[in-house]
Amino acid sequence: MEVDVTQQEKEEIQPPPAQAVIDEIQVVEDDVVIEDELEIEEMDMDENTEIEIRDIQADEENDEVFQFAVIEDKPEFPGGDAALIEFLGKSTKYPEMAVEANIKGTVYVGFVIGKDGSVGDVKVLRPVDPLLDAEAIRVVKSMPKWKPGKQRGKNVKVSYQVPIKFILAG
Repeated sequence: MEVDVTQQEKEEIQPPPAQAVIDEIQVVEDDVVIEDELEIEEMDMDENTEIEIRDIQADEENDEVFQFAVIEDKPEFPGGDAALIEFLGKSTKYPEMAVEANIKGTVYVGFVIGKDGSVGDVKVLRPVDPLLDAEAIRVVKSMPKWKPGKQRGKNVKVSYQVPIKFILAG
């Protein structure tokens, strides 16, 4: 029995050519003339000089929804944070099917507190299970009106979120 023995030749790989280093820096002339320069005139003013200050009026009603973190006067649940926690605890009913299936977790619900304090645009931000998600939405939609948030003294819409924990005892 004959076995052919072959030998593979290694191909020598050449390193890439070295890049040339540029030692010369070109200086570009900055001879552009700016024609529209702002001129500020000096005025003689003292404490008796009258200055007219005008109110800025918005042309249309701003319907922007503010983030909770950047609002001047934050919205408030009637009775404060402790009352909100109590309301969520008393109003939330653990779905029977979720208890039987041992489903638990924290559902994060986002909503918008309107200019009149009403709760709207309710949606689940971090779902757990459709049964728990639906109950969390039901509870948030059943909230009473809040004291609305304010920006520059006017009531504004503010986005808000709450975590609702579903815990099984035992």
